[in-house]
Amino acid sequence: MTMFLKSVCRITAASLLVLGLSAARAADYSTETPSSPGAASPQRRPMASDASISTRVEKALRANKVNGITVKSDMGVVTLTGSVPSEDVRQNVARIAAAVEGVKGVETSSLKIKEGS
Repeated sequence: MTMFLKSVCRITAASLLVLGLSAARAADYSTETPSSPGAASPQRRPMASDASISTRVEKALRANKVNGITVKSDMGVVTLTGSVPSEDVRQNVARIAAAVEGVKGVETSSLKIKEGS
């Protein structure tokens, strides 16, 4: 092999190694922006499991005296099921869930408003 081809092979191998390591590191972490307004840079946090996200959302709802809501998480998207007395309460429940670390989205279409409330 010529010196040029050897150099190209070394550069290609080094590039592939760096890309592989970067991809492996990215799979272990998600990049989330800080929730506080005016925060300057993204923070790297380990991705939370769906079970732990659901548990934290349930705990946050109980802390806010919200009961009777079923919480399921799939890839960080939380689905809330149950009934609430008003649209205002439904929106508040969604805000509480969205504020939990690891939550990427909140689905409230299965959260029904009680009739007669």
